[in-house]
Amino acid sequence: MSKLDFYTSHHQFYIVDKDYFNLNDKDFWNERAFLERMPISDGIIGILTASYGSIKGSFQIFNSPQALDDTSNFDHIVDGCLTVRSGKIQILDCPDSDVIDQFSVHNGLYFVRLYSTNLNIQDEDVGGDFHRIELWPTDNPFNRKVIKQFNPQR
Repeated sequence: MSKLDFYTSHHQFYIVDKDYFNLNDKDFWNERAFLERMPISDGIIGILTASYGSIKGSFQIFNSPQALDDTSNFDHIVDGCLTVRSGKIQILDCPDSDVIDQFSVHNGLYFVRLYSTNLNIQDEDVGGDFHRIELWPTDNPFNRKVIKQFNPQR
């Protein structure tokens, strides 16, 4: 498991296939992607954060599917797919696309599960949300699927 602790802005960061992602997809951050907190395009997955700055989390790649954790422990859970062609997955900040971490993997399709907690933070500049990301190989492509939808407290 890799711990995530870095600075990003614009309430987002990315999980990408090192050589095969495109940040110029005009429909990437569409209304549904914002609601479901995970835009997806070829070679890239975005993660919508509550923080505008300090991000904390974890990133782990497994060899086999993982059981879904108790959903009551999380504010938001969403699944997505990432195709890897370069043998490298990177985590990038926003807006500079600096490489936060890089992982060597086999080429293929990866199931990506995002667990997010503490999304009702009081100060987005201080942060406090946490994002646990799990990946494993899959043979079955699928569209983004929300397991638990975050509903902000107003």
